[in-house]
Amino acid sequence: MTTRARRLLLPAAIVPIFGLALAGCTQTVDHKSAENVIKTQITKFGPVQATSVSCPGGVKKKQGVSFNCKVTLKNTSNNATASGTITLHITNGGNRAEFSQSDIHIG
Repeated sequence: MTTRARRLLLPAAIVPIFGLALAGCTQTVDHKSAENVIKTQITKFGPVQATSVSCPGGVKKKQGVSFNCKVTLKNTSNNATASGTITLHITNGGNRAEFSQSDIHIG
């Protein structure tokens, strides 16, 4: 394995939030991994779970890029559901996706 190949694989091994999709030399976000970020992190914001998440493909894996994912959320205390979007922000040099409560847009 070449040194360059090892450098490309290392970030994916350290931060498994994103997979790499190589289109030429452009790295893009693995939309399934982005969807998993929302599904696993949404519970930090109350008694809620994501019943449906759909993130776009082809998003550049670059620091500072933001993108919206469509979601359906369910309040686990009363079973009420609502749809909207959650904005993910790529941070940590392109190796992490994050969102905060202000990035949740339901209604």
